[in-house]
Amino acid sequence: MNCVKYDDLLIPVIINVEDEKVVDLFFDTTMNVTGNETAIHQQCYQELKQYFNKERTTFDVPFQIEGTDFQQIVYRELLNIEYGTVISYKELAKRVNRPKAFRAVGNANGKNRIPIIIPCHRVISNSGTLGGYSGGSEIKKILLGIEGVKL
Repeated sequence: MNCVKYDDLLIPVIINVEDEKVVDLFFDTTMNVTGNETAIHQQCYQELKQYFNKERTTFDVPFQIEGTDFQQIVYRELLNIEYGTVISYKELAKRVNRPKAFRAVGNANGKNRIPIIIPCHRVISNSGTLGGYSGGSEIKKILLGIEGVKL
C-alpha cells in the first residue's frame, strides 16, 4: 500500500495509490500510513479540496476500482448521478437492469473503496432518508450539503 494521510481537508482522508491510480479512499485516518506522496496523491488531494470548496463537481484523477461484475456495473452507474442530485437504491437498481436488487445495490455501494470520487453518497433510501454510508451518516450529510442537496 502507498497511503498518504491528509488531515487538513474538510473531511480528513487517507488516499491509497497503486500503479498511478487511486485504489482506496479511507475516512478512518487513525490507520497507519506507509507511503510516499506521488503526483496522483497530490492530484486527488487538490481535486478533493476543490470539491469541498464547491469549485469542482466531477473528478479527473485516475482511479481503479475492484469488485465483482455486478459491483462494477453499479460503480459505473454511480458515476452517472449528477452533482447535487440524489436517487434511491431502488432507482439505482432499475438503472442497472436489476429492479428487484436494491439490497444488492446497497451492498455494492457499501463496498465502494473510492467514496466521493465514485459518488455513492448520492444514493438514499426510497423513503427519502439518508440510508447507509461507509463513512457514517454525518459524512454523508456533509457531502450532500456541499452539493446543495436538501433532504
